[in-house]
Amino acid sequence: MSIPFKPMPGRILVQSIVSKEEKTNSGIILAATDAPDNKAKVVKASEGSESLEGKVISYRDEAGRPVRVQGRDYLLMYEPDIDGIYE
Repeated sequence: MSIPFKPMPGRILVQSIVSKEEKTNSGIILAATDAPDNKAKVVKASEGSESLEGKVISYRDEAGRPVRVQGRDYLLMYEPDIDGIYE
């Protein structure tokens, strides 16, 4: 999918990955009890950081600012806010 958004140098655009909600056998949805994992997929990176695109990352709690592009919600963050890359 092509996203009409170009992050400025040192920034990445990520889409948050939400853990699956838990359901009982009867279909009742249980509220999340754990803190979020702060996991996201890099959907667009600035020039020179394209190797991050498609990677799943872990980021700091206070990282990023919400951005809406073509009706979808993303986070725009600085690369130094990445704690690690999942392999």
